[in-house]
Amino acid sequence: MAAISMFYGLVIYLYQFIDKSLNEFNIKDIIVIGLVVFFVVIRVISIKKEKSIKNALQAKGLNLDNFVSVGVYVGGHPSRNENVDNCFANREGDEMVFYRRLIAGMPQRKFSIKRESVKNISVKDASSIENEITLGRLLLVGVFALAWQKKKKMN
Repeated sequence: MAAISMFYGLVIYLYQFIDKSLNEFNIKDIIVIGLVVFFVVIRVISIKKEKSIKNALQAKGLNLDNFVSVGVYVGGHPSRNENVDNCFANREGDEMVFYRRLIAGMPQRKFSIKRESVKNISVKDASSIENEITLGRLLLVGVFALAWQKKKKMN
C-alpha cells in the first residue's frame, strides 16, 4: 500500500511539471522522472517473471500458492546432509516435496519424504540445535558430555 501511495505522489509531482518547457526542467526533475520510469519498468519485469514462473509450475501440475515456507532445513533426512536455505514444502500426492526458492526464481526440487515415513516434526532455532546433547556423545564421555561444547561449523 505504501508503494502505491509513493507512486501516486511521484505521479502528482510529475504532473506539476508537465507544463514546463524542456529548458525549465532542472536536474532534480530529471532524476525524479528517471526514477519513476526505472521503478515502473522493474515492476513490470517482475510481474512478467512471476507470471511465467506460475505458468511453468502449472504446466507441471503445481501451484505456487500451495508452497509453504519452512525456513532453513537443517537435517533429519537420511540422504540430505547439507542445509537448504529458503526452503519451501509442497504436498504432492503422498509425499512432502521440499524445494529451494531463490528470490523471483523457479523453485528447485531438493528432496521428498513419504508422508507415512514421517515419525516426528520439530521446529528448532540454531541455539537449541547447538545445545543438544547427542546419545553418542553421552555414551562416549558420560556426564562430561554436558560440559563438552560442539565444534561450530561455519557454512
